[in-house]
Amino acid sequence: MSVRTLEVKQRVGTAKVSKNRGKLFLTNLDLYVLLIPGLLFLLLFKYTPMYGIIIAFMDFNIFDGF
Repeated sequence: MSVRTLEVKQRVGTAKVSKNRGKLFLTNLDLYVLLIPGLLFLLLFKYTPMYGIIIAFMDFNIFDGF
């Protein structure tokens, strides 16, 4: 096989995937819904406290603020 035929086959394969991406998403919608609580937990309890850590190491002046 030549390099040209391999390139054409790769393009055809990606075209099929991009057309079916919406259908694939809809068929697995229940799995994506199950991801939401875990992502909310991660955001709420792991990333939100980082704001307090950043403030803890800032210079604070009572008259000027942060």
